[in-house]
Amino acid sequence: MTKQLDDFDFEATCRAIEGVAEQASSDSQAALKIAAYALHFLSSTEQLPVFQEYLRDVTEPANRAGRAAQDFVGMAEATGWLTESRPTSGTQVKISGKLYEVWKDAMGKLHLIPYPSAEDLQESIESSDS
Repeated sequence: MTKQLDDFDFEATCRAIEGVAEQASSDSQAALKIAAYALHFLSSTEQLPVFQEYLRDVTEPANRAGRAAQDFVGMAEATGWLTESRPTSGTQVKISGKLYEVWKDAMGKLHLIPYPSAEDLQESIESSDS
């Protein structure tokens, strides 16, 4: 699985998750099962191409420059802004130099979710390949 992240083989990825799960702790197995279900959900709802576009976006730093709507020193300041401003889901902000995205849960509550950098994703891939 040394392909670009946005060009992954769905079946091979599911097999890899299954193989890793066989050697994992029960907590890790549960997390891997959730990841596999998420991929199956994306596939069965025909959203896999959209997910691949997302992966392409997060792995190409040039496309990410200047996307943050706000820049905050710390999480407390960002949380206050989130409550007061009520931004739309998908809005990106920087907090202490890291990119976050506004996400709206099923109850309508807004959250700030870390938006991984290309470097974060590459480190994750390299650690899983070893």
